[in-house]
Amino acid sequence: MEQEYKWVIDEKKIKNMLNSESVSRYIINEDKIDMEATYYDDIYGTIKKMCGALRKRKQNEEYICCLKIEQKSNNNCKKRKEYELEENNIYKALEKFPDMGAPKELCEKIRKQELIQLCTLKFYRSAYKLKIKEDCILELSFDKGEMIKGEKRQDFMEMELEFKSGDENKFHTYANMLESKFDLKIQPLSKIARAMKL
Repeated sequence: MEQEYKWVIDEKKIKNMLNSESVSRYIINEDKIDMEATYYDDIYGTIKKMCGALRKRKQNEEYICCLKIEQKSNNNCKKRKEYELEENNIYKALEKFPDMGAPKELCEKIRKQELIQLCTLKFYRSAYKLKIKEDCILELSFDKGEMIKGEKRQDFMEMELEFKSGDENKFHTYANMLESKFDLKIQPLSKIARAMKL
């Protein structure tokens, strides 16, 4: 289950956060990733109707396919069932997702249709692995890039905090602290949702 908070961010706040004790003392690893993500759906909009996402993303030199199925959430933390694997062919990925627990009927239905390329996101991610005490691992990431839909383009920047393992309560407490301390504004829409509005 993917759980993450998403906020609007700018360069000044990123610098302030990374220089603050509230963040810097918890960083145990840092990664820089070039990303290019393409989103798909079938001609009936099956993925859109279930508030999900089907994506192939190039991460540096790796290709990762992902199927996300959104779950109901009672707060600003988005929850999704996520099935992800290393694969360059989205149709082959749909064959394999059920082995990871994804709904077999759904994957077969989508795979048998002609998939439509909805939009593309090209961005650079600065990712920081955080260890909050001994039993809570999180990933703090800053994404900066461009959304592309047909001939339309738009720059974007956002910040995400994703739960990786450990104590979920500490995750939510830490997210609330960051939001309050740095006066962060929640980004209610996913990248694909914003791109599709172009």
